This record gives sequence, structure tokens and C-alpha cells, in this order.
Amino acid sequence: MCGILGYINFTETNVKSIEDEAFKTALNLIQHRGPDNQNFKRFAKNNLFGHTRLSIIDTDSRSNQPFFSEEGRYILIFNGEIYNFHDLKNELINDGIQFKTSGDTEVLLNLLIKYKSDALHKLDGFFAFGFHDLESGYSLIARDRIGIKPLYYKLTENDICFASELTPISKLQSEKEIDQEALELFFSLTYIPAPFTILKGVNKLFPGECIEIQNGKVEQKRYYEINQKEISKDDFETSKGKLKNLLTNSVMNRLVSDVDLGCFLSGGIDSSIISTLAREHKTDLNTYSIGFENANYFDETHFADAVAKKIGSHHTVFKLKDADFIDDFEQIMHSFDEPFGDSSAIAVNLLSKYTSQEVKVSLSGDGADELFAGYNKYRAEFLIRNLSLSKKIAASTGNALLKPFPASRTSKISNLKRKLGKLNQGIQTPPTERYINWISNGRQAGFDILKRPFTIDIQKALSIPDIKCLNDQLISDQNIVLSGDMLKKVDLMSMAHALEVRTPFLDHKVVEFANSLPEHFKINKNQNKHILIETFKNELPKELWNRPKKGFEVPLQFWINSVWEKIDPKFFDKHYINQQNLFDTNKIQTLQEERASKNLGDRIYVLWNYLVFQYWYATNMSN
Repeated sequence: MCGILGYINFTETNVKSIEDEAFKTALNLIQHRGPDNQNFKRFAKNNLFGHTRLSIIDTDSRSNQPFFSEEGRYILIFNGEIYNFHDLKNELINDGIQFKTSGDTEVLLNLLIKYKSDALHKLDGFFAFGFHDLESGYSLIARDRIGIKPLYYKLTENDICFASELTPISKLQSEKEIDQEALELFFSLTYIPAPFTILKGVNKLFPGECIEIQNGKVEQKRYYEINQKEISKDDFETSKGKLKNLLTNSVMNRLVSDVDLGCFLSGGIDSSIISTLAREHKTDLNTYSIGFENANYFDETHFADAVAKKIGSHHTVFKLKDADFIDDFEQIMHSFDEPFGDSSAIAVNLLSKYTSQEVKVSLSGDGADELFAGYNKYRAEFLIRNLSLSKKIAASTGNALLKPFPASRTSKISNLKRKLGKLNQGIQTPPTERYINWISNGRQAGFDILKRPFTIDIQKALSIPDIKCLNDQLISDQNIVLSGDMLKKVDLMSMAHALEVRTPFLDHKVVEFANSLPEHFKINKNQNKHILIETFKNELPKELWNRPKKGFEVPLQFWINSVWEKIDPKFFDKHYINQQNLFDTNKIQTLQEERASKNLGDRIYVLWNYLVFQYWYATNMSN
């Protein structure tokens, strides 16, 4: 797990030369991703590859990068892990190739030398890399199938710059401009999905996408796509057996490490399953969770304790005080390489911070909700598709009765009002429009703070197909929400503390299996994640079986009030806002006044997104 930064001029015309010192300064901005070694190499006169290393497999310095072939013709920078590298290495040894290291980097290099882009189909793992042949000028830049590792790039007719985070590319740009579509997406979704970034002219590679460059010609293509598989004809019991085997193998592959390794254990179904499977193959398993001393926070540690006791792991709970959030406020804000408003990132950041003091690798349960219909919105979709007319009328009546109450997450009554309101609105909305409404959390707060009103067509911009069934919704979430929000959050927050997080549910074989299951295996009238729970229920404490889905969030209203004195007052200065020419100053003033009166409701999330944006802007765009 590492950080990469590369620059390639592929036409030899209009050659711009990046000075070594400027490149080194940009590379330093992702040093947190790989504190064990940092280096860069200039090659073919004007090309540069840089790497920051977090040593996990083969910690020997011979595996430091940029990694050159023995004769110096090929060069690779690589972020990630290849889980099947032993099998691939044996295949290459049978072809007569000799190896000087015991890690996966040299295996990947030789595989790319032999197969070029066809090598991508052989890889089982998560990765982002840049590869170059100094003799032929051939280059390959690629991202893993599911999008676990990020890759940003700026492509012109003459050159390409690419990196693990947006910040180094931004640093190397002399002129920067906010992308208006990306800005609208951020304040609609609370994150910016591929291919967009907040900077005009800079993009993200899609999951399963690569860029090949040969003889000055650039070909950008998807070598893998998440899509609906042919529905399996296996019965439920047979499918349970297959799921257990696939997940067991996935966990076993992700336990390979030359450094200390543990598991996140939140107390939810997903992390409990992964920890249980890991404990079967690692007798000295360490598990980690965070708890909160303040009653304002939802604390799941009693569920995690029950799982740890049942499986016999060495469990550590990091009990956090309000001061931990306040002290880390600016560090968290500066961890975002572009505006990112998912507030659960706060908790993931703090969990990663404390876990990284114990181990360098942690397994997590990320991805299961998008594969097996775990979120409340899938329950709502199921209800809308299966409710009788009388129950739909009852939902509408309940929503009307709760009209006097505010709709927010701040109390049980207001949260019920919020959920009933969404359900009632969804009942009256066609499926595709309903889906877009439900992923557009920012817009649903009902407060557009941009100076230029929302004009982006989200369905068109993100290539969302018509949603005809629940499986369509799951596939779309896997393509958009999973990589754009959930996986970006985990990558940014864990790598801010040099912690590698591995996600067994997102082995592509598990993903393909999940996408071949009929909907009723995933969700029914009694249970979300039906097949997942039924497969592992005998191995989990009973209190986990039917517990409600909880988000990994902190109460933003409470936390923003706690840190308000730390927030730069210029963010609410009319002159500063007018200079930016992005926001409606009157609406920003209203937000500020509503915070003071504690009358924000769900618009607290709009305020949070605004603060996240302003911290990013002050760091990356201000003179």
C-alpha cells in the first residue's frame, strides 16, 4: 500500500520539463501514504515516476520503488496488493524468469512486460499503477476492478500526470479552475464520483479502467465492468455454501502479510463476519473498535465485545472523548484531497488513527451493504414495490400526522418523520427518479447554496441506467456510490495514518457471485442481507441477527458547535464569498444564523459540506 505520482510526455513535442524539486515537493504531499520509503526517478529525459512506500509484503529495500527491471528497460510504480502473486510468480518462473525479491511488485512488473494490458485480467487484488517501457515508449496506467484504490490523472494531447490523490497533481498545475459540474455533484451527493474531480481538466479513472499509450496514441478503455450477471438457478442452501467458500477464501488471501495485521470490528454484521472468518485462520487475531464516552454518540461497542468474546480475539476498544474530535478537527479537514462531505469519515479517520498505532494492516467489512442490500434505502425500495394500497395510504397518513415535527436525524420522532417523508415521496415517484433522489443527499436537505442553481442532469452525467428492479439499484450503487463515497472515504482516512485496509467482500469473485443472486435471496419482508445473515448466523451472537442498520456517524450538530471557535470566520465573510463567486451570500448567512439558533435540522449536512469545501479551497485554491 503506497502512494504514486507519475509524469509522462508521450509525443516529444511541446515538452514541458518538471523540475526535480517541484516534483519532490508534490510527492511529499502524499508521504503519509507511505512513510517507510520515498523516492523518484527521472527517465527518458523528461519523464518522472515517484513513490512513497508502506511496506507490507517483502519489507526488504530491494522492493522499494520506482522499480526497474534488471536491464533498466521497464519501470513500475504500484500501489496495492496482488493476492495471487505466488501463483503468477510460479507461472513466470516456469517461463524461465528469475526473481530477486519475494514481493508482488516484481511479479506485477514481469507480468506487464509479458502481457501488457492483458495482464490485468490475471490479477486478483486491488491496485493503481503506472508502467513504462523506455525502449518502445509504451505506457499503461490502470485501476483495479472495483475501484478500491484511487487514481487521478490530467491528460493533454502531449502528456499525462497521474497520482494516488488529487493534491500532487494540483500542486504541479500553474492554473486551477473549479469544475462547475463537479461542484454541483458535490453539493448534490456529498462526494464527487468518477470521472469528475473538483478541478477542471483533472479526472478520476473509473474502476476497471486503464489508459494505454503507444506511439503517441492514447487509448482509454474499461477492461472490467460491474454488471448484472445471469441469475443463478442454485437453490438457497447451495448458494449459502458457495458464499461461505468464496468469503473464506477471500479472507484467507487477505491475511497474508509480513507485518502486524488486525480487523476492524464495529459490532455490525459485516465486520463481525470478516473477523469471525479471520479468527478461524489466525489464532492471534487482534480486533479494534471505537467507543464514545459522550452519550451524544451512538456506541456499538457492546455488540463488538460480544463478537470478540465469542470468537476469542484480542479486542481493543478505543474510547473517545469530545476532546479527541476537537483536537483532530483540522487534521481531518486537511485529509481531504478534494471536497468530501460524508460525515462518517470523521469516525473512520479516528478509528484508523488509533488502529495504526497497533498494526499496519486491517481487514474491514466494507462493501457488503451494496452487494447484499443492507441499507435502509433498499428496505424502502422493497416496501414500495411490495406494499399494499392500504399500507401506502397508512404511510401517507403517518407522514401527515408528523407534519408539525421537523424532519432530521436529531431525535427519534424527527427521524421517523424524515424516513416517512422519504418513503411517501418515493411511493409517488418513478423508480429511476426515486433512486436519483435517494442518492442525492445534499439536494434532499432542501437548501441550494450555490450562486448558480443546480443544472446538472445526474442520470446523464453518471450514466445511470433506468432502474427497473432492486438489483439495478444495487449495481448502480456498486458503480457510483461504492467507489465514489465508501471506498474513497476508507482510502483517504486510513492512508492519512499509513494504515492499509483490505476489503474481503470486494474480491471480484464475491462481487460477481452476489450479482448473480435473485433479489429475494438478499432481501425479503423480514430481513435485509438475508443470505449473508443466514449463512453465518450460527457463528454470530444472537443479538446481531436482527438488529437495525446503524450508520458510522457522529452527531454533526453537536460536533460543529464544539469546534465553531476554531473555524476561520472568513468563510462567512461576504467579501470573501463574493470573491469566490460560487455561493449565494444570503443563503450562507442564513445557514450561519440557523446554526446559532440550533434550527438547522438536516441542513446541518449542507453546512458541513460547505465547511469541508471551504477548508479545501483555502488550502488548495487561495493565493
